[in-house]
Amino acid sequence: MRWMRDLKTATKILGLVGILVALMILVSWTGYSYNTRSAASLSAMYRDNLVPLRLVEEFRTSQNEVEALLFHLILETEEKEIADIRSRLSVLSQTTDDLLEKFTKTDLDEEEQELLKKLSLDVINYRRAWKFMAELATGGRKEEAFKQFKQNVR
Repeated sequence: MRWMRDLKTATKILGLVGILVALMILVSWTGYSYNTRSAASLSAMYRDNLVPLRLVEEFRTSQNEVEALLFHLILETEEKEIADIRSRLSVLSQTTDDLLEKFTKTDLDEEEQELLKKLSLDVINYRRAWKFMAELATGGRKEEAFKQFKQNVR
């Protein structure tokens, strides 16, 4: 340690500053690398979990809107309103198809793919049932349509 005492004070201070700068660079690099990993992890979580969840919620919302429109269709008597409801049901049907298509493009595991197949079949059957109810309601058989609504929807 004698060599340390023999150094000039300015050299000692510069050496200490150099060591501190090296330690700060090491700490900064460590923080940057962990932040990069964390950002990648959060992006994957958003892409794999939150986007499909948003699509499912939009799908549920459109299905609830279909139910409300069906009920409205059963109660409605004006032809203009009936035509408007039927067009909105067509738009919702297309929206549902688009949401299912977007959902199939997400990263799904085997169980989710099986559930998606089941959901697609359920949507086809559900759509068949609500179209039948809509035909009953617009065909003047509103009581029968309401019975079908109570039986199949709620």
